[in-house]
Amino acid sequence: LTIRHELGMNHLARLLILAQLASNRGPGTRLDARIQAVIDYLNLHLSEPLSVGELADAAHISESHLAHLFREQVGVPPKRFIEMRKMQRAMDLLISTNRPIGQIANDVGFDNAFHFSARFRRCAGCSPRKLRQNPTRRSECYAHLIHASGLQEQK
Repeated sequence: LTIRHELGMNHLARLLILAQLASNRGPGTRLDARIQAVIDYLNLHLSEPLSVGELADAAHISESHLAHLFREQVGVPPKRFIEMRKMQRAMDLLISTNRPIGQIANDVGFDNAFHFSARFRRCAGCSPRKLRQNPTRRSECYAHLIHASGLQEQK
């Protein structure tokens, strides 16, 4: 596959996840500004180990309030969303770069490549190595990620 095709598939997969998030909230609704701030913060700090407390601080609300508001607005708990975003980023890096898996693990906030690979396999339905060897599985892995996150269950 060409890099252009891969980038197109990556963009399509992201749009599918965003559409799923939007459908969970209903038409015409916007994310609370505090939740959007949390998502923005998360996207800027994917390479770091993130806690719900740190995200709550970024939104200037308590952890319990963040957990409730986040689940209400996004459809999944913050910890699950953090993991989903990290795995999305890892998929992107596995397909678009030749970086070693251990480096990609560090890039998405994991200190241990073995732990990263186990979490990736659980979330994406295949190992990082298998995805890299067969990038056409990307759609299948994104679908598995959505299923594992619980996003499809929220209506």
